[in-house]
Amino acid sequence: MSTHENSHDKLFKSALADRKDAAMELRAVLPPALASQIDFSTLEPVPGSFIDEQMRGSQADLLYTVRCAGKETLLYVLMEHKSEVDRWTILQLLRYIVRIWEQCLAQKLPPSMLPPIIPVIVHHSETGWTAPTHFQGLFEPTAMADSELRRLTPEFEVLLDDLSHCSDAEIRGRAMGPAATLAFLFLRDSRREGCVLAELLAWADLFRALDVIPEGRRAILRLFSYLLKVAPNLGLKELAEQVQRAIPERNDIVSTLAEKLLEQGEKKGLEKGRTEGYRALVRRLIELKFGTLDCVTIARLESADEAALERFSERVLTATNVDEVLGQ
Repeated sequence: MSTHENSHDKLFKSALADRKDAAMELRAVLPPALASQIDFSTLEPVPGSFIDEQMRGSQADLLYTVRCAGKETLLYVLMEHKSEVDRWTILQLLRYIVRIWEQCLAQKLPPSMLPPIIPVIVHHSETGWTAPTHFQGLFEPTAMADSELRRLTPEFEVLLDDLSHCSDAEIRGRAMGPAATLAFLFLRDSRREGCVLAELLAWADLFRALDVIPEGRRAILRLFSYLLKVAPNLGLKELAEQVQRAIPERNDIVSTLAEKLLEQGEKKGLEKGRTEGYRALVRRLIELKFGTLDCVTIARLESADEAALERFSERVLTATNVDEVLGQ
Protein backbone atom coordinates (compact mmCIF):
# COMPACT_ATOMS: atom_id res chain seq x y z
CA MET A 1 0.00 0.00 0.00
CA SER A 2 1.38 3.44 -0.94
CA THR A 3 1.85 6.23 1.60
CA HIS A 4 -1.07 8.16 0.10
CA GLU A 5 -3.40 5.15 0.17
CA ASN A 6 -2.46 4.54 3.79
CA SER A 7 -3.22 8.19 4.61
CA HIS A 8 -6.63 7.94 2.90
CA ASP A 9 -7.42 4.76 4.84
CA LYS A 10 -6.47 6.26 8.20
CA LEU A 11 -8.65 9.32 7.67
CA PHE A 12 -11.58 7.18 6.51
CA LYS A 13 -11.38 4.94 9.58
CA SER A 14 -11.08 7.90 11.93
CA ALA A 15 -14.12 9.51 10.26
CA LEU A 16 -16.33 6.55 11.20
CA ALA A 17 -14.77 5.80 14.59
CA ASP A 18 -17.92 7.17 16.27
CA ARG A 19 -20.78 4.68 15.96
CA LYS A 20 -23.28 7.51 15.49
CA ASP A 21 -21.39 8.72 12.41
CA ALA A 22 -21.11 5.16 11.10
CA ALA A 23 -24.86 4.74 11.56
CA MET A 24 -25.62 7.97 9.66
CA GLU A 25 -23.32 6.90 6.83
CA LEU A 26 -25.09 3.54 6.59
CA ARG A 27 -28.51 5.21 6.63
CA ALA A 28 -27.38 7.18 3.57
CA VAL A 29 -25.98 4.14 1.74
CA LEU A 30 -28.42 1.30 2.45
CA PRO A 31 -31.62 0.95 0.39
CA PRO A 32 -34.38 2.82 2.25
CA ALA A 33 -36.55 -0.28 2.65
CA LEU A 34 -33.68 -2.16 4.30
CA ALA A 35 -32.53 0.82 6.39
CA SER A 36 -36.05 1.19 7.80
CA GLN A 37 -35.85 -2.35 9.22
CA ILE A 38 -32.50 -1.89 10.96
CA ASP A 39 -32.11 -0.88 14.61
CA PHE A 40 -29.07 1.38 14.27
CA SER A 41 -28.84 1.75 18.05
CA THR A 42 -27.51 -1.83 18.08
CA LEU A 43 -24.65 -1.06 15.67
CA GLU A 44 -21.41 -2.46 17.07
CA PRO A 45 -17.94 -2.48 15.50
CA VAL A 46 -16.29 -5.88 15.28
CA PRO A 47 -12.68 -5.71 16.49
CA GLY A 48 -9.88 -6.60 14.12
CA SER A 49 -9.15 -9.74 16.10
CA PHE A 50 -12.28 -11.24 14.53
CA ILE A 51 -10.26 -11.69 11.34
CA ASP A 52 -7.79 -14.54 11.80
CA GLU A 53 -4.05 -14.52 11.09
CA GLN A 54 -4.52 -15.46 7.43
CA MET A 55 -6.14 -12.08 6.88
CA ARG A 56 -3.61 -9.92 8.72
CA GLY A 57 -2.42 -7.00 6.60
CA SER A 58 -5.31 -7.36 4.17
CA GLN A 59 -8.39 -7.34 6.38
CA ALA A 60 -11.44 -5.33 5.53
CA ASP A 61 -11.53 -1.72 6.65
CA LEU A 62 -14.62 -1.78 8.87
CA LEU A 63 -16.94 -4.51 10.06
CA TYR A 64 -20.10 -4.03 12.13
CA THR A 65 -22.91 -6.10 13.55
CA VAL A 66 -26.45 -4.73 13.72
CA ARG A 67 -29.92 -6.15 14.28
CA CYS A 68 -33.09 -5.87 12.26
CA ALA A 69 -35.69 -4.04 14.33
CA GLY A 70 -38.31 -6.39 15.70
CA LYS A 71 -36.66 -9.48 14.23
CA GLU A 72 -33.50 -9.81 16.28
CA THR A 73 -31.79 -10.97 13.09
CA LEU A 74 -28.06 -10.37 13.27
CA LEU A 75 -26.52 -8.73 10.21
CA TYR A 76 -22.93 -7.94 9.39
CA VAL A 77 -22.07 -4.78 7.47
CA LEU A 78 -18.70 -4.95 5.73
CA MET A 79 -17.30 -1.57 4.63
CA GLU A 80 -14.31 -1.44 2.32
CA HIS A 81 -12.62 1.87 1.54
CA LYS A 82 -10.98 2.33 -1.86
CA SER A 83 -9.12 5.46 -2.97
CA GLU A 84 -8.37 3.92 -6.39
CA VAL A 85 -10.50 1.97 -8.84
CA ASP A 86 -9.74 -1.74 -8.44
CA ARG A 87 -11.59 -4.19 -10.69
CA TRP A 88 -10.98 -7.07 -8.28
CA THR A 89 -12.38 -5.41 -5.16
CA ILE A 90 -15.57 -7.45 -5.32
CA LEU A 91 -13.50 -10.67 -5.37
CA GLN A 92 -11.58 -9.36 -2.35
CA LEU A 93 -14.89 -8.73 -0.58
CA LEU A 94 -16.04 -12.26 -1.36
CA ARG A 95 -12.93 -13.59 0.41
CA TYR A 96 -13.74 -11.44 3.43
CA ILE A 97 -17.35 -12.61 3.45
CA VAL A 98 -16.38 -16.28 3.36
CA ARG A 99 -13.80 -15.74 6.11
CA ILE A 100 -16.40 -14.05 8.34
CA TRP A 101 -18.80 -16.95 7.86
CA GLU A 102 -16.01 -19.42 8.62
CA GLN A 103 -15.24 -17.54 11.82
CA CYS A 104 -18.92 -17.61 12.79
CA LEU A 105 -19.00 -21.38 12.37
CA ALA A 106 -15.77 -21.74 14.34
CA GLN A 107 -17.30 -20.19 17.46
CA LYS A 108 -17.88 -22.32 20.55
CA LEU A 109 -21.62 -22.10 19.93
CA PRO A 110 -21.90 -21.83 16.12
CA PRO A 111 -25.14 -20.56 14.56
CA SER A 112 -27.51 -22.95 12.82
CA MET A 113 -27.84 -20.49 9.94
CA LEU A 114 -25.32 -18.10 8.41
CA PRO A 115 -25.87 -14.37 9.16
CA PRO A 116 -26.46 -12.07 6.17
CA ILE A 117 -23.53 -9.81 5.26
CA ILE A 118 -24.04 -6.47 3.49
CA PRO A 119 -20.91 -5.43 1.53
CA VAL A 120 -20.32 -1.70 0.99
CA ILE A 121 -17.57 0.02 -1.01
CA VAL A 122 -16.82 3.64 -0.09
CA HIS A 123 -14.82 5.19 -2.91
CA HIS A 124 -13.27 8.47 -4.06
CA SER A 125 -11.07 9.14 -7.07
CA GLU A 126 -10.73 11.53 -9.99
CA THR A 127 -12.71 9.25 -12.31
CA GLY A 128 -15.23 7.78 -9.92
CA TRP A 129 -15.91 4.05 -9.63
CA THR A 130 -15.76 2.25 -13.00
CA ALA A 131 -15.29 -1.37 -11.84
CA PRO A 132 -18.09 -3.96 -11.52
CA THR A 133 -20.44 -3.90 -8.54
CA HIS A 134 -21.93 -7.31 -9.42
CA PHE A 135 -19.77 -10.41 -8.97
CA GLN A 136 -20.75 -11.83 -12.35
CA GLY A 137 -19.40 -8.62 -13.89
CA LEU A 138 -15.92 -10.11 -13.39
CA PHE A 139 -16.64 -12.80 -16.01
CA GLU A 140 -16.74 -12.61 -19.79
CA PRO A 141 -20.19 -11.34 -20.85
CA THR A 142 -20.40 -14.10 -23.48
CA ALA A 143 -20.01 -16.71 -20.74
CA MET A 144 -22.66 -15.09 -18.56
CA ALA A 145 -25.02 -14.91 -21.53
CA ASP A 146 -25.48 -18.65 -21.19
CA SER A 147 -28.40 -19.05 -18.77
CA GLU A 148 -27.26 -22.42 -17.42
CA LEU A 149 -23.69 -21.26 -16.84
CA ARG A 150 -24.93 -18.03 -15.26
CA ARG A 151 -27.22 -20.05 -12.97
CA LEU A 152 -24.23 -22.08 -11.74
CA THR A 153 -22.00 -19.05 -11.13
CA PRO A 154 -22.07 -17.22 -7.76
CA GLU A 155 -23.68 -13.80 -7.90
CA PHE A 156 -24.05 -10.96 -5.42
CA GLU A 157 -24.06 -7.18 -5.51
CA VAL A 158 -22.15 -4.66 -3.42
CA LEU A 159 -23.50 -1.28 -2.39
CA LEU A 160 -21.38 1.57 -3.75
CA ASP A 161 -20.91 4.90 -2.00
CA ASP A 162 -18.95 6.90 -4.57
CA LEU A 163 -17.92 10.19 -2.98
CA SER A 164 -16.09 11.32 -6.12
CA HIS A 165 -18.92 13.41 -7.52
CA CYS A 166 -21.02 13.98 -4.39
CA SER A 167 -21.84 17.63 -3.75
CA ASP A 168 -21.22 19.38 -0.44
CA ALA A 169 -24.97 19.35 0.16
CA GLU A 170 -25.16 15.59 -0.37
CA ILE A 171 -22.32 14.89 2.05
CA ARG A 172 -23.65 17.35 4.61
CA GLY A 173 -27.10 15.80 4.19
CA ARG A 174 -25.87 12.59 5.79
CA ALA A 175 -26.01 14.45 9.11
CA MET A 176 -22.76 13.01 10.41
CA GLY A 177 -20.78 14.96 13.01
CA PRO A 178 -18.47 17.77 11.85
CA ALA A 179 -15.32 15.62 12.06
CA ALA A 180 -16.77 12.87 9.85
CA THR A 181 -18.36 15.35 7.43
CA LEU A 182 -15.09 17.25 6.98
CA ALA A 183 -13.16 14.00 6.60
CA PHE A 184 -15.43 12.92 3.74
CA LEU A 185 -15.08 16.36 2.11
CA PHE A 186 -11.29 16.21 2.43
CA LEU A 187 -11.23 12.67 1.00
CA ARG A 188 -13.32 13.81 -1.97
CA ASP A 189 -11.16 16.86 -2.78
CA SER A 190 -7.64 16.05 -1.57
CA ARG A 191 -6.28 15.09 -5.01
CA ARG A 192 -7.02 18.59 -6.32
CA GLU A 193 -4.59 20.56 -4.19
CA GLY A 194 -6.21 23.94 -4.63
CA CYS A 195 -9.76 22.69 -4.23
CA VAL A 196 -9.70 22.17 -0.46
CA LEU A 197 -8.18 25.60 0.07
CA ALA A 198 -10.86 27.18 -2.08
CA GLU A 199 -13.59 25.42 -0.09
CA LEU A 200 -12.32 26.19 3.43
CA LEU A 201 -14.46 29.31 3.76
CA ALA A 202 -17.58 27.33 2.80
CA TRP A 203 -16.72 24.79 5.49
CA ALA A 204 -16.00 27.37 8.22
CA ASP A 205 -19.19 26.45 10.12
CA LEU A 206 -18.07 22.82 10.30
CA PHE A 207 -14.66 23.82 11.63
CA ARG A 208 -16.24 26.05 14.28
CA ALA A 209 -18.60 23.24 15.32
CA LEU A 210 -15.67 20.85 15.52
CA ASP A 211 -13.50 23.28 17.48
CA VAL A 212 -15.85 23.41 20.47
CA ILE A 213 -16.18 19.66 21.05
CA PRO A 214 -13.71 17.44 22.97
CA GLU A 215 -10.77 16.36 20.81
CA GLY A 216 -11.90 18.88 18.19
CA ARG A 217 -8.53 20.58 17.85
CA ARG A 218 -6.83 17.21 17.40
CA ALA A 219 -9.34 16.32 14.69
CA ILE A 220 -8.63 19.61 12.86
CA LEU A 221 -4.90 18.93 13.04
CA ARG A 222 -5.49 15.42 11.68
CA LEU A 223 -7.37 16.82 8.70
CA PHE A 224 -4.67 19.31 7.74
CA SER A 225 -1.86 16.85 8.42
CA TYR A 226 -3.60 14.45 6.05
CA LEU A 227 -3.93 17.18 3.43
CA LEU A 228 -0.23 18.03 3.54
CA LYS A 229 0.69 14.34 3.18
CA VAL A 230 -1.47 13.66 0.13
CA ALA A 231 -0.95 17.09 -1.47
CA PRO A 232 2.83 17.59 -1.15
CA ASN A 233 2.89 20.62 -3.44
CA LEU A 234 0.53 22.53 -1.20
CA GLY A 235 2.40 25.36 0.49
CA LEU A 236 2.09 26.22 4.17
CA LYS A 237 1.83 29.90 3.28
CA GLU A 238 -1.29 29.37 1.17
CA LEU A 239 -2.76 27.09 3.81
CA ALA A 240 -2.05 29.61 6.57
CA GLU A 241 -3.81 32.39 4.66
CA GLN A 242 -6.94 30.33 4.09
CA VAL A 243 -7.08 29.00 7.65
CA GLN A 244 -6.79 32.58 8.90
CA ARG A 245 -9.81 33.52 6.79
CA ALA A 246 -11.91 30.44 7.54
CA ILE A 247 -11.15 29.84 11.22
CA PRO A 248 -9.20 32.86 12.54
CA GLU A 249 -9.60 31.59 16.12
CA ARG A 250 -7.49 28.58 15.13
CA ASN A 251 -4.49 30.31 13.59
CA ASP A 252 -2.33 28.22 15.94
CA ILE A 253 -3.17 25.20 13.77
CA VAL A 254 -0.75 26.38 11.10
CA SER A 255 2.11 26.94 13.53
CA THR A 256 1.54 23.46 14.98
CA LEU A 257 1.60 21.96 11.49
CA ALA A 258 4.80 23.83 10.74
CA GLU A 259 6.37 22.34 13.87
CA LYS A 260 5.28 18.86 12.79
CA LEU A 261 6.78 19.34 9.33
CA LEU A 262 10.01 20.55 10.89
CA GLU A 263 10.14 17.47 13.12
CA GLN A 264 9.58 15.24 10.10
CA GLY A 265 12.34 17.05 8.23
CA GLU A 266 14.72 16.62 11.15
CA LYS A 267 13.85 12.92 11.35
CA LYS A 268 14.53 12.48 7.64
CA GLY A 269 17.78 14.34 8.11
CA LEU A 270 18.84 11.96 10.88
CA GLU A 271 17.97 8.98 8.69
CA LYS A 272 19.92 10.49 5.82
CA GLY A 273 22.88 11.07 8.15
CA ARG A 274 22.79 7.44 9.24
CA THR A 275 22.78 6.31 5.61
CA GLU A 276 25.70 8.57 4.74
CA GLY A 277 27.68 7.21 7.69
CA TYR A 278 26.95 3.66 6.54
CA ARG A 279 28.00 4.60 3.00
CA ALA A 280 31.35 5.91 4.25
CA LEU A 281 31.94 2.72 6.25
CA VAL A 282 31.22 0.46 3.25
CA ARG A 283 33.54 2.51 1.05
CA ARG A 284 36.28 2.25 3.66
CA LEU A 285 35.90 -1.56 3.84
CA ILE A 286 36.12 -1.90 0.06
CA GLU A 287 39.17 0.37 -0.12
CA LEU A 288 40.92 -1.55 2.64
CA LYS A 289 40.54 -4.78 0.68
CA PHE A 290 40.87 -3.61 -2.94
CA GLY A 291 42.65 -0.25 -2.78
CA THR A 292 41.66 3.14 -4.19
CA LEU A 293 38.33 3.18 -6.04
CA ASP A 294 37.76 4.70 -9.46
CA CYS A 295 35.17 7.38 -10.09
CA VAL A 296 32.63 4.93 -11.58
CA THR A 297 32.71 2.74 -8.46
CA ILE A 298 32.43 5.78 -6.20
CA ALA A 299 29.40 6.98 -8.19
CA ARG A 300 27.74 3.58 -7.78
CA LEU A 301 28.29 3.76 -4.03
CA GLU A 302 26.93 7.31 -3.85
CA SER A 303 23.69 6.31 -5.59
CA ALA A 304 23.10 3.16 -3.50
CA ASP A 305 20.32 3.09 -0.93
CA GLU A 306 20.68 1.61 2.56
CA ALA A 307 19.47 -1.86 1.50
CA ALA A 308 22.08 -2.01 -1.27
CA LEU A 309 24.81 -0.78 1.10
CA GLU A 310 23.92 -3.60 3.47
CA ARG A 311 24.36 -6.14 0.67
CA PHE A 312 27.72 -4.62 -0.26
CA SER A 313 28.98 -4.83 3.33
CA GLU A 314 28.10 -8.53 3.47
CA ARG A 315 29.75 -9.34 0.12
CA VAL A 316 33.02 -7.55 0.76
CA LEU A 317 34.10 -10.29 3.18
CA THR A 318 34.14 -13.02 0.52
CA ALA A 319 34.44 -11.10 -2.79
CA THR A 320 37.58 -11.38 -4.88
CA ASN A 321 37.04 -8.09 -6.75
CA VAL A 322 34.97 -4.91 -6.59
CA ASP A 323 32.47 -6.07 -9.23
CA GLU A 324 31.51 -9.02 -7.03
CA VAL A 325 30.76 -6.59 -4.22
CA LEU A 326 28.61 -4.21 -6.26
CA GLY A 327 26.98 -6.77 -8.56
CA GLN A 328 23.21 -7.24 -8.68
